[in-house]
Amino acid sequence: MKDNFEVYFNKELEFLSFLQDMESEAKWLRTPTNSLRAVTAKNIDAAARYATLPELEIYQDTVENTGLYVKFGKEEFPVGNTAMPTYYARCRISGSALREISKDDLRTILNKCIQVGKGTALVYVAGEKVRAIHAGDENDYAILPMGEVFQTAGRVLRKDFSEVDFINGFYDHMLSVGRWSVFSEGIADAYDLLFPQNVSNDRARCVISVSTSNTGFSGANIHYSLVDGTTTVFCGRAIKLEHKNHASIPDFRGNMELILAKFKESIADLEGLKKIIIRNPDECMYNIMLKAGIGKKLAAETVEKRQVLTNPGKSNAFDLYLDICQCVDIAVAEGMDNGRLIEDLEEKVSSCIFMKWSDFDTPKISRRTA
Repeated sequence: MKDNFEVYFNKELEFLSFLQDMESEAKWLRTPTNSLRAVTAKNIDAAARYATLPELEIYQDTVENTGLYVKFGKEEFPVGNTAMPTYYARCRISGSALREISKDDLRTILNKCIQVGKGTALVYVAGEKVRAIHAGDENDYAILPMGEVFQTAGRVLRKDFSEVDFINGFYDHMLSVGRWSVFSEGIADAYDLLFPQNVSNDRARCVISVSTSNTGFSGANIHYSLVDGTTTVFCGRAIKLEHKNHASIPDFRGNMELILAKFKESIADLEGLKKIIIRNPDECMYNIMLKAGIGKKLAAETVEKRQVLTNPGKSNAFDLYLDICQCVDIAVAEGMDNGRLIEDLEEKVSSCIFMKWSDFDTPKISRRTA
């Protein structure tokens, strides 16, 4: 598979089958960290080594991207883009210059620095390339098979909620995401509490998003939001399980079983925002978005949308939070399609719930850059 490979699914069984096939063909290999040796792809005799077109395409894709192979023992594999952050970590190096120097110089630096590497490396090979080089000691990295993560998620949701529908699934070498729409009487009650002015709406559902990665970009994380067809409310902090300290599928199952309790806690936090009166809504909204790490351009666009759709004057923090949630739709409409970036933006939005809103309720726009 090429480094830019990505695939979407509308059917849960197809999503799970794909992930299980990927897992069955993948390799997890342990080797002393200081045994890793980088080789520049241009020094590989591709014509002699590769007999099929798909193999030659993988080689050419490697030349165009990392330009590296990694060798240890009798093994030698092309290196995918997602492996480089963990490769640098094993070498204990970092910096933007590493992306700008020649492949020969990079190979030399990697091979020099890896010599002082300690312990064991856990090399993850999938789609014909090395996709990650994790620290491989017992407590460093815990493997959570992606197929089992999403299969467990679906089973727990069907146990705990009266209605469950699979929305979609996504996979690339960086991140895999599965999304479900769920309903229960508890969700309807939560909607009625937050929006008492609305007629009880049987379209109100909770969207559960589960993301995970074998390449170090995400733990097994659970996000949840309340959706009524026109409004999306991101409901607090994600439930996270890092790939550390012997983390296991039973640990993930335990986190999935916390969703309903965490959801109720989040509704109480959101309800509390209604008590916070904001006298400078545009300025407060902009300032708090910057504090959350949301970019100035997106923050300004979100405030402008509020100005068009909302009456000016005093507001409360809950109303402004609803407006902030719309920045995700704005970003997607403007081309943000990377699952990891969208998840990161949703987390930044959710962090606004827990800020001290009164600190940002000033008649001045923050000059702080995000």
